Amino acid sequence: MRTTLTVFLLFFGMLFTDGQQRCLGHCCDETPSCFPWAEIGECARNPNWMLPHCPVSCRACPNGTRDPLASPGCPFVQTREAETRPVMSRNEFVQITHRKGCAQLNLPNVCEQNMCYHLKYRSFDGSCNNLNNSLWGAAFMPFLRLLEPNYDDDVNAPIGSMKRHLPNPREITHHLLRSPSTIIVGPNALLMQWGQFLSHDMTMNTLANGCNCSFDDPRKCMNIRGATERRCIAFTRSVPACGTSFGNSPREQVNANTPFIDGSQIYGSDSKSQNAFRLQGLNAGFLRATMNAGRMFPPHPIMTGSFVAGDDRSNLFNGLGAFHTIFLRLHNIIASHLRNINPGWNPDRLFQETRKIVGAYMQVITYKEFLPALLGQDLPRLVPPYMGYNSNLQPMVTNEFAGAAYRLHGLIMESYPMRDSQWRKTGDLMFFSMEGDISRVINAGTDFIIRGLISTASRAPQRITFQLTDRVLNGQGDMGSVNIQRGRDHGFQSYNKYRALCKLPPIRSFDEWPEVHDTATRERVRLLYNNDPENIDLFVGGTVEDPAPGSVVGPTFACIIADQFVRSRDGDRFYFENPGIFTPPQVETLKTGTLASVICLTGENMPAMVPNAFQLDDGSNIVPCETIPSVNLNLWKDPTAGA
Repeated sequence: MRTTLTVFLLFFGMLFTDGQQRCLGHCCDETPSCFPWAEIGECARNPNWMLPHCPVSCRACPNGTRDPLASPGCPFVQTREAETRPVMSRNEFVQITHRKGCAQLNLPNVCEQNMCYHLKYRSFDGSCNNLNNSLWGAAFMPFLRLLEPNYDDDVNAPIGSMKRHLPNPREITHHLLRSPSTIIVGPNALLMQWGQFLSHDMTMNTLANGCNCSFDDPRKCMNIRGATERRCIAFTRSVPACGTSFGNSPREQVNANTPFIDGSQIYGSDSKSQNAFRLQGLNAGFLRATMNAGRMFPPHPIMTGSFVAGDDRSNLFNGLGAFHTIFLRLHNIIASHLRNINPGWNPDRLFQETRKIVGAYMQVITYKEFLPALLGQDLPRLVPPYMGYNSNLQPMVTNEFAGAAYRLHGLIMESYPMRDSQWRKTGDLMFFSMEGDISRVINAGTDFIIRGLISTASRAPQRITFQLTDRVLNGQGDMGSVNIQRGRDHGFQSYNKYRALCKLPPIRSFDEWPEVHDTATRERVRLLYNNDPENIDLFVGGTVEDPAPGSVVGPTFACIIADQFVRSRDGDRFYFENPGIFTPPQVETLKTGTLASVICLTGENMPAMVPNAFQLDDGSNIVPCETIPSVNLNLWKDPTAGA
């Protein structure tokens, strides 16, 4: 009878286990199956076997035993979310989208059923970050809008397709936005690279290929044909959210990532894809890696030659691949240290705590270093000091942020140098000729690329280089024109409407445009838009604005960008400064984290570094890495975890 019971329990547990081995200090369940067994009453029915083997799930640990790091009301730390609803992987989301022709939205999460998990750790898809509104901040949900959508038929037809004439996007790019000249701004090129890396954490528009210049279905395509040149740029409309784009429901677009700064580009935005990034078994606290000449890189299968990461855009440029490599190494370095000081932690606990710290690193770098370099001296007004979590603030990424204001392609240079340990130039990386080719990251390592970015001045984003407007995708692409067309596809209001939203006076005359001092620029905009300021596209008007003092962008884009970073911080229950997410000593040491310290920690041969990683430097002002403050991971020592 006992054998039959054991076999039954084993089979039952294999079906319903959530994969967690629970511990309270030194008191541990022997198998992850204990919890589902306890849930069906086996502790009372079979105490002789259950109590000694499953003391945590049966609440049979010695009196007073409690995990001090557990959330209030939870006797143990729950490290994995038991599924209570159908969830999609990224690949399943893409497949469903292709099959249905619309983007399937996420399903509400019943937060109460995994409350001990949600109080302690983020879900991978962002659900239950807000415990009152489970889908606020979840992946696979529509972008938020700052203003109501503006379609020519009020529902689906792109702006300019029915009611009024708008200038050809290619003509705008050709006569206004593209320029071979490079105007230098204060920070270095790491500003561009961190901005791109961060963008892939927060946003992923839902696209479906299918349009080319011989297939021009107006329901799906908005191909761009030059008015004065024999050139066509294929353009596929963003996939609408299911249930929108007809009747009384205007077309909405879907963000496949979470809006939080949580490392989605490292860990993915769904729980089902984790096996691609994580090791399994006893090493499940670590990310998968490939070793090359003693150096750690993201996995890169021979058949694809591409990095496997939480975001499939990790191979767009070698600088982006370098950042994915750096943060993979950071995760595994932190996990190794935490395992050494907390040998009693199970692999899930190790992974979740490390993921939490890596996300905090990214938050600190973004708010302490990146945003001051991007937004300049107006930052305290635009992004006020943190005052705590606001459960009434919707954290979702706004459509205007993702589709216009943060499309800072003008920051991209045509090429970037590579520099050795003596900061001597050893070669160049062309930005788009390297697309999809990770060989330079693997062969040269990350240090050469990072030093090259640090030693390169940032390009002002008010104009876009020819490589991005005329040479990308073998001459078949144009990022400037695509960005203009995307705004029309997404139904953005006019530039003037967003000026009003940002408390800037509307442009009534092209002679009175205080944010654009150059008269030739104002005149070109006037001619392109037929002397009507109300027709100016948001991307165009925001791009040509002169930078605000100390900033890289003009005031309209600064306003939209700042709004998003306030949402992603104040609407995030897991923002590192929110009380209860980390202990006060942990918060203080996290504040000392910098991008420079991360580069030092993860570099192959980086003994010295400029303390402010976004500061332009040719190696003249570097200091030894040991003098740069770093996070004290010993503050994560769990006194009950055992030795």
